[in-house]
Amino acid sequence: LTLNDNTNQRGASALWSYRLDGKSDLNASVEASRIESITTGLVRNHTEARLSVTHQFERKLSGVVELRRVTGPVLGGRDKYVENALSAGVLMKF
Repeated sequence: LTLNDNTNQRGASALWSYRLDGKSDLNASVEASRIESITTGLVRNHTEARLSVTHQFERKLSGVVELRRVTGPVLGGRDKYVENALSAGVLMKF
C-alpha cells in the first residue's frame, strides 16, 4: 500500500489525561486505522496503545516513562508484526 495512492482510509483515536498531583500526569491513548487499496482490494489494519506518566522534577527538569504496543501488517506479506516497548526520557530546559 505504500506506493498505492488509490486508497480508502478510516481511523479513530482517543486520548485520556489525568493529573495525579501538582507535578505528575497519567496519559493513555488508543488508535486504530483501516487502509484499503481500491486498486488491489488489499486491507491493512493498524492499532496502537500508549500509557505514559510524566513528572516535573524541577522547574527546568522533567521526565516521562511510556509503555507502547503497536500492531500492523508486515510489508509485502499478510503476516502481522507486534511491537511492545518501554521507553523513558528526561528533558532539561536551558
